[in-house]
Amino acid sequence: MEAASIMSEFNATSGGMAGSVVYAGIVSTVTIHKVTRHGVVFSGRGIPPLNTAVTIILKDHKAEGLVSACSGQRGSVLFIRPVMALRVRGIN
Repeated sequence: MEAASIMSEFNATSGGMAGSVVYAGIVSTVTIHKVTRHGVVFSGRGIPPLNTAVTIILKDHKAEGLVSACSGQRGSVLFIRPVMALRVRGIN
């Protein structure tokens, strides 16, 4: 999974980015508003229902997650494999 790559790609920009949410064979174009090590906040049409397993796609990067909140045309996804905290040399 590429949650870290999605987070890095998003943090290199200054605003929302176009991406896709894929679930049950349906591809929805979304705008990704925020990416943290735990998940993504996005908006668009065809937001999947709560607890739906989805794949988030941003450019060439994909990460799996579960819809953790949805309201109208806005939703959020928690990554199944969140971005791991970076290890600092000398600290385990």
